[in-house]
Amino acid sequence: MFATHKAAVFRKHLTKVISVNMKNKLDRNLGTKTEISNELSAQFMTSAFIGMIEWWVEQGMPHSSEFMAIQLEKLFEKNEKILPGVLGPARKLYNS
Repeated sequence: MFATHKAAVFRKHLTKVISVNMKNKLDRNLGTKTEISNELSAQFMTSAFIGMIEWWVEQGMPHSSEFMAIQLEKLFEKNEKILPGVLGPARKLYNS
């Protein structure tokens, strides 16, 4: 129970940090008057990102981190139409 609580707290904080940063990037790159709310877009991308990481860890990390980064990039590229300007800044996270 204690470990589960710690994991939930960590996930909550990680989600907040990523979604706030993503929303700020969307606001800077797209402005605040967008067809899809920047807050909802940020939450969508954050949930997808964290969900993939959780799946990867739960499965015993069956792929390398490099493979996962490339796969996530490809998945995000498919959404670039609805979230332009996000992938470029996100690439810096795993290319550095």
